[in-house]
Amino acid sequence: FNAFGFVVPDSANRRVFFLNDSYNRSLGITAFNQDTFVPVATIEIPNPDSYLDAHSLVRWGIDGLAFAQSPVFSNDPGGQIVIVETTLGFP
Repeated sequence: FNAFGFVVPDSANRRVFFLNDSYNRSLGITAFNQDTFVPVATIEIPNPDSYLDAHSLVRWGIDGLAFAQSPVFSNDPGGQIVIVETTLGFP
């Protein structure tokens, strides 16, 4: 896979998802074909809370992904859970 970041496989749908935190106020999730390693779809998620680091990508439900965001610095306010409902790369 030509990607970096947090990863979650979805073998039932033959997809692998990568969460890329670019640290420039946007996040990206890319879906790859699990068999060919070819990217099949990408979405960009605006990140207005750029002081939060994204991590812990998981699949949920039939068409969802979720990840957590935690403060970069220990004195920053609390983090959040981001839920993304999408058809991104699902067959």
